[in-house]
Amino acid sequence: MADGKCTKNFPKDFTNNTITNVDGYPIYRRRNSANSRQSFIKNISNTDIDIDNRWVVPYSPLAANSNEAVWRIFGFYIHERDPAVVQLAVHLENGQRVFFTNETAIDRAINIPKTTLTYFFELCNRADDFGAFARTLLYSQVLRYFTWAQTKKWMPCKQGSPVDACLNLFKSNTMGRIFTVNSRQTVCFYLRLLLVNVTGTLSFLDKRNVNGQQYPTYKDACLALELLEDDNQWECMLTEAALNYTSIQICLLFAIELTTCFPARAEILWDNYKDSMTDDMLHQHRTQCNDQTITFHDVMYNKALIAIEDLCIIIANLPLSHFGMNSPNLTASDLMNTKMNRELRHYKLFGGTLLVLSGDFRQTLPVILRSTYADEINACLKSSSLWRNIKKLQLKVNMRVQMLQDPSAETFSKQLLDIGDGKLL
Repeated sequence: MADGKCTKNFPKDFTNNTITNVDGYPIYRRRNSANSRQSFIKNISNTDIDIDNRWVVPYSPLAANSNEAVWRIFGFYIHERDPAVVQLAVHLENGQRVFFTNETAIDRAINIPKTTLTYFFELCNRADDFGAFARTLLYSQVLRYFTWAQTKKWMPCKQGSPVDACLNLFKSNTMGRIFTVNSRQTVCFYLRLLLVNVTGTLSFLDKRNVNGQQYPTYKDACLALELLEDDNQWECMLTEAALNYTSIQICLLFAIELTTCFPARAEILWDNYKDSMTDDMLHQHRTQCNDQTITFHDVMYNKALIAIEDLCIIIANLPLSHFGMNSPNLTASDLMNTKMNRELRHYKLFGGTLLVLSGDFRQTLPVILRSTYADEINACLKSSSLWRNIKKLQLKVNMRVQMLQDPSAETFSKQLLDIGDGKLL
């Protein structure tokens, strides 16, 4: 009930037959009690209410689950989760999520809330037996031996199997699940990779320490631990491309490699193949100056980097610095031209990117909650203003049928098309 009315819109209207409403949901038959007097008077809050068919909730005796009803009546648990799974936070230093109001903003800024990760560092720094044992665990394993208490601290488990290596500590079957991190968030992504594979972490700084050597980034630490693949396959690909493709094509290939394959050492790949990516500029410069002794120089490399960064922004909307490379040096003229070209691309459909849409409209209608047939048609791509810009290509040969050479499959395929065309009932 809300504001004195039923939230399920009871009582319903009388109807002689079950019909489908315009929103696609059924309106069940509810006979008028005036024709067959099936009603009774119920006193609710000192008010007599005439209960008839309009108040009846339809149900199917075959679909009703009496076992579940009895289970609920006795207050038993309907479901349970075993083993328990607890999510573990992952974030950069001072990068945890903070909730605050106008009244608590200053306090939150001064007293940054702790998380499961920061308290895991504190647990590993403890000087007692629990701290020594925690330093042998991965971040995801801590929930096997410690519980995340309501006081927002790691407390030793008091139930489960005793742990021989640590007195008064027990092992449970609780599992920890570290939050996933998108690979585009490169710094946090490599931190998570270290948390998954390295035990005994004392701090964010200690996470970059490998065999006594301090590395400047989490990515360098991952490389030192051989947690990342080497770039041999990308070296081979660019070597082959340098023999067969133009500089523009190699730049495009390198941009695709950066944005989709995430090489471990992109800067080294650039240093090894930057001559191949600027070879056309060298040729043009030699031709214009009529001097074949001119060699590669930084201005050519910088122009190539500008072109590669533009391609990366088109593909992934990310600059070169995001992929571990140095950003190109842009003069005022270069900056203006680059911004103008990027703005012009915004006026093109999908930024000028080729988009392939596949499917059969006879079989893939949009699903809209409580919609009419007209709503579904209006939501189709063919009703969009974009449809006039789409080039239609039709596939006329069913390759599955042709390869299998199965007459029954061909018949079934034809029947599906006939149903879509409304020719087969």
